[in-house]
Amino acid sequence: MKGSDRITFIRRAFCLAVVSLWLGLLTSPLCLAEVRSVNPSGSDFKKIQAKIQRPDLYIRNNFQWEITGKEAVITGYTGESTELDIPASVTEGSIAYPVTAIGSKAFADRTDLMRVGIPDDIRVIGSYAFAGCSGLLEVALPRRLEQIGSYAFADCQQLETVDIPAGVRTIGIYAFAYCERLREAWFLGAMPEITRERVNWNPVLHAMTPASLIIDRLGDPVDWAAVFKNKLTESDLFRIYFAAGSTGWIPSKNIRPFYRVTYDLNGGTGILPEDAGRYQEGSQVQVLEPAGLLEKPEQQFSGWNTRPDAAAQTIPQAVPYLWLRNQPYCTPDGFRRFLPRLSA
Repeated sequence: MKGSDRITFIRRAFCLAVVSLWLGLLTSPLCLAEVRSVNPSGSDFKKIQAKIQRPDLYIRNNFQWEITGKEAVITGYTGESTELDIPASVTEGSIAYPVTAIGSKAFADRTDLMRVGIPDDIRVIGSYAFAGCSGLLEVALPRRLEQIGSYAFADCQQLETVDIPAGVRTIGIYAFAYCERLREAWFLGAMPEITRERVNWNPVLHAMTPASLIIDRLGDPVDWAAVFKNKLTESDLFRIYFAAGSTGWIPSKNIRPFYRVTYDLNGGTGILPEDAGRYQEGSQVQVLEPAGLLEKPEQQFSGWNTRPDAAAQTIPQAVPYLWLRNQPYCTPDGFRRFLPRLSA
């Protein structure tokens, strides 16, 4: 074989090897199950690329997630919707995985995001998860939430109020930093620990590996300025409210208790009113009318009382009163329970 023929043969063999390798990648199980005409700048290409680089990453309906054990973590969103409802579960194959965490930076810098629905089973919101979502108007944190990461909602400039569920045990430093319009934070349970996180970053997706979330308790004294970025020291408008009777809290000028009113049947039957209000010392409370007929054998409803034996002061329905702890029917335990006074 002449020298020129040998070179031509080698070139053809190399080209054939490259083509074979490319075809092998397209049919590899690391890729998505279905590959259509791929546009290198389109979403199909991004899905294939991500699947090759992260075989444990899944994408469907523009949500990205990864599976750890029997649970799923939302790690990103590739769509353009300004209002989102994070799925409560995701299905891969024939198995449904509950979504229990939102990964680090999952929705970061989505400045067009205005509303997000978070399912109740979410227990962890990772660091920077919603950081930079400057258009986010409100967020309802799930009632089973346990951990909020550092900078999780930093720079959410439209947020004005936030409720921290009773189950939250740890909250990261600067979790709500640079939220310029934030005026109040309501803590519905015991005081959480302020923490920082060490996160192993994925170099491709810049998302946390779920098993790598490590919580450290800060050595410094508890300082809520570390969560709300100096709002407590620089703003007379910002307030933290905590459920009276919950542990760990020390009232101050900017950290104040709030109270609630509940109603009890006291052995009778009927439909009680529900009061969703949160009251502070000196607030005016409207005593509600029964939502339906309250009954007890040979007795009739004649007003509300604070003791089952009706020995305390009777309060007529639909009458306002001031919430003052020195009044006989107000206590500082976080709740004031009204019972119907039933008389013959």
